[in-house]
Amino acid sequence: MKLNEIFDPDYYDHIQDEMKRKKFDKHEDIANDTEGDMADFIISKFEAGKVTKEQAWEEIKKKVPKDQWFFWEQELHMADELAKD
Repeated sequence: MKLNEIFDPDYYDHIQDEMKRKKFDKHEDIANDTEGDMADFIISKFEAGKVTKEQAWEEIKKKVPKDQWFFWEQELHMADELAKD
């Protein structure tokens, strides 16, 4: 029996995808997780001095669902504290 007869590349891809997903929170919807990436980008802009803290917060509120605001507000606050040190 040859390897290509028993090896299913689609199934292998599925297993690899599941392994990647398990590295993250099991409740996180990875396929639709673009808001978090955008908020990280905005915080990075603040850290680089391209926007003020207030401007960053306004951008985050436009890009992130309201139920995630507290988390991103804390992230922005932490970035501000780290910048002061």
